[in-house]
Amino acid sequence: MNIEAKKYNIIQLIMSVADEQLIDQINNKVRQLIPAKEEMTENIPILEEPISQYGIVLKEEIDLEKIKKEQNYQGFDPDEMDRLVEEADIQEPIEELLKMI
Repeated sequence: MNIEAKKYNIIQLIMSVADEQLIDQINNKVRQLIPAKEEMTENIPILEEPISQYGIVLKEEIDLEKIKKEQNYQGFDPDEMDRLVEEADIQEPIEELLKMI
């Protein structure tokens, strides 16, 4: 197994961890094993500050009504839809229309 495959396997293993305390322990141990300024990987220095400070917090609940207001969603007018259906005056069965596509 080459070094890139080994790195990928370690990353996958760490990504599977759900316990934040365990992640903190792994982080501390890795920082002890690899001093911050000692090594460079493919010209990318090992970060001294955690990347997590640049992350975003995801909301646990989604409020559909709030999203509708934020995006100014108007929906559709059922009366207008009925008018358009009558105006189109489509006589063919749905099966035939689908075959035409």
